[in-house]
Amino acid sequence: KDESTARASVTKIRNSSRSHAHKIQAAIAMEQRAKAAGKSKEAAIFRKFIEQQKKKTKAKAKKK
Repeated sequence: KDESTARASVTKIRNSSRSHAHKIQAAIAMEQRAKAAGKSKEAAIFRKFIEQQKKKTKAKAKKK
């Protein structure tokens, strides 16, 4: 809908008790919805969260 709603959605995803992979999938879905609706600012908010999660994914992979 708007930037504040996108930020609220990211907060909900971040604070959920779901797995790391589930959080990424949810954020990707929201980003794609925003892009399809022509809302590039909102999509960028989700993209930023996804990039942060990628760093966590790489850190987890190095620990193994």
